[in-house]
Amino acid sequence: MRIPLSILLSLVCLTGCSQKEKKNTLPVLPQGYDISRIQKIKLSEDLEEISGIFYDTAGPRIIAENDEEGKLFALDPQTGKILIHTTFKEAGDFEDLIRIGNYWYVMRSNGNIFKVNGAFTDSVKAEVFKLHLPGFNNFETIFYNASVQKAYLICKQCESDSGKRISIYAFDPKTSTYDDKPVMAMIPDRSMLPIEDSVSIIKPAAAAIHPITGEWYIMASVNRLLIVADNTGKWKKVYPLDKEWFKQPEGMCFAPNGDLYVSNEARSGTPNIIHVPWTGK
Repeated sequence: MRIPLSILLSLVCLTGCSQKEKKNTLPVLPQGYDISRIQKIKLSEDLEEISGIFYDTAGPRIIAENDEEGKLFALDPQTGKILIHTTFKEAGDFEDLIRIGNYWYVMRSNGNIFKVNGAFTDSVKAEVFKLHLPGFNNFETIFYNASVQKAYLICKQCESDSGKRISIYAFDPKTSTYDDKPVMAMIPDRSMLPIEDSVSIIKPAAAAIHPITGEWYIMASVNRLLIVADNTGKWKKVYPLDKEWFKQPEGMCFAPNGDLYVSNEARSGTPNIIHVPWTGK
């Protein structure tokens, strides 16, 4: 059966329009971000399993770590090009990193923290500090809370939480010790969650404190959610993350001016960093 030319042209137009509309879909993010200027920065295959990222003002540059390797990569924040890399440890399940003073602190999935000295030099070395908790515990998030001068580790899945709360542990960089008990626990406000996530366990994968508003931004990769909370961990608002832009978000950081950077693992594609400018309006 022959299909009239007019129908074929209509189908082509509908398909093209649909694809164009999908391509131009923009995510919904907190007020103050200029979504119209969102940028996707492609990364090297060396960063297929990019996990944590941190904005280093010394460059400026973004420091990234690869999930399965004890390496740090310095990236150009505009192009994503690898400027230099350093090896501090053999292969391991490394999830996130922060900088405090002259040292880099890289967290393993079990909560152990590696203090890296001399990164990006010929004399790099690392010292490990172990977190001793009973049962199964999995961490993907560490951020520095300057108000208490401690690093906070957020449980992705800790046995004592039983999925009902999200415990936060503290590490003191001055004494290189952990607090014995959680410094606080976030209680998920399920009324803010999309229907499909209303009974799910929320699994934080990255977090950072917004340098302008002081709010906590907590990203759950598995749930593909961005949670904005106050400085007590109380939720203020939740944003579903568009999978076109956030296919597997694992790392997050801010530039001092509030610009947001989110890293995505390759996931059968190309790893990238999403950059969204902050305007405050």
